[in-house]
Amino acid sequence: MQQPSDEMLRYGRDQFDRLYLGGAKAPRVMVMSIPFLTGIPRRIKYFERSYDHILGHDGVVMWTGSEILDLYRTQLITIP
Repeated sequence: MQQPSDEMLRYGRDQFDRLYLGGAKAPRVMVMSIPFLTGIPRRIKYFERSYDHILGHDGVVMWTGSEILDLYRTQLITIP
């Protein structure tokens, strides 16, 4: 089933906004997968707009999975 290109932007914003609210009490991780973009350049602008929305909020960092794992291993993170 094919979805409109801007659907990714709506999904990403909705998911982030909900996680950001919960992140006030405990850290949250949002995964952004890019198979949606593969081979379809017109969709890239919606991916970029998602990042703009997400990174426009205080306290948000963009890390790779490896960076998250490194922090976990070195900081003894406790998850409530």
